[in-house]
Amino acid sequence: MNYTARHSDIDWTINQVRWSATAGAKSGAVELLMGTVTPDFDTFLVSIDGGEWKPAGETLSWQLHAGRNRIDMRIRTRACILGRVSHIEVEYSD
Repeated sequence: MNYTARHSDIDWTINQVRWSATAGAKSGAVELLMGTVTPDFDTFLVSIDGGEWKPAGETLSWQLHAGRNRIDMRIRTRACILGRVSHIEVEYSD
């Protein structure tokens, strides 16, 4: 008999960005690692502080500015289908 207690084993995040964030080497830098389970995956897209969506690799160094910072992340497939938006908001003071 197989058993799992992890919710993500059953209800996984298809077509969505799964991310982790760590403090970067420079003051105010955040290192992001993005992953996804997306059939026909093309690229990650990011939007910083409401700016335009730009393609990104699976790793990204995000430099914070004083005040509220927000990064939105989503996937795009080769058929140009966009995934749900994931985001991080950070209040930063240097």
